[in-house]
Amino acid sequence: MGVSVQEGATNCAQFGEGVHNHGLSLLVRQSKPFAFMASLQTTTTLLGVGLAILILYLIRRDHLYLMHGLFWVVVAGAAALLGAWPGLVDRIAYAVGISYPPALLLLFACIVLFVKSLHADMMNTRIERDVRRLNQRLAILEADLENLPHSRQETRGVSAYHD
Repeated sequence: MGVSVQEGATNCAQFGEGVHNHGLSLLVRQSKPFAFMASLQTTTTLLGVGLAILILYLIRRDHLYLMHGLFWVVVAGAAALLGAWPGLVDRIAYAVGISYPPALLLLFACIVLFVKSLHADMMNTRIERDVRRLNQRLAILEADLENLPHSRQETRGVSAYHD
């Protein structure tokens, strides 16, 4: 069903098209487009489903926090969805007004990574704030404990907790 490069060059020369014209490249590209597309589509779908299964396994084994895991399951689901229906990217890009559909994927990936990075920074800030507050409370409790009148025996028990 495909056309070889030599046959394409012969056909182009017969119809007056130059070898450097787009006619030859179109004929060469049409040799096996469906086999490559099906392979890419299957691979992308399987990678998305496999990633989702891996994330769910990590959540189940408590190696990944549930909320972080759900984010990655959504990303894996989107990869599986776009792998199963590659024309979906073209339709969404056309609806949004983007003329080059792969640019939509890059834009979407940048936005997702930016949101994930911002969320990670927010969580890191919250954890640092909580640790600082806990350290302050611990220092206040230790100061109060040292100021309490107590017997010598209790002092030995308390001093075991100090570094």
